[in-house]
Amino acid sequence: MSELVGSWYSETTEDKDKVINGKPYTIRRELLVNRADGTKSNIQRFYSGATLVDESVTTYKWGVDGNLYWAECQTSLYMGAAESCSYRYEYDLISVSAQQIQYKSRTTGVIYVSRRVPDNFRLP
Repeated sequence: MSELVGSWYSETTEDKDKVINGKPYTIRRELLVNRADGTKSNIQRFYSGATLVDESVTTYKWGVDGNLYWAECQTSLYMGAAESCSYRYEYDLISVSAQQIQYKSRTTGVIYVSRRVPDNFRLP
């Protein structure tokens, strides 16, 4: 678990428009902050070209069990108000290094690659 503690950034460009809250987007930028106390925050920003169309902020409990990397939702910020949530994500760890993590969703099969960034990093 200690190898995953820290701040991680990823950016995904979609090959066609996807939709979030009824708004189309083509780029998702994500900042994960995994803390040693087992809490996690996830900020996602969704863009259509250079225009920000939506943002989500979610907090989780997280951990690692063997090759399983999991996150259980605690709160989700929507329209300025925090709402409780309880869903769980599970991923198979593919590779972990000091600079990059790669993991695969057990639900969708999507492979994610995030690179380590300084703790003061902010999404562009």
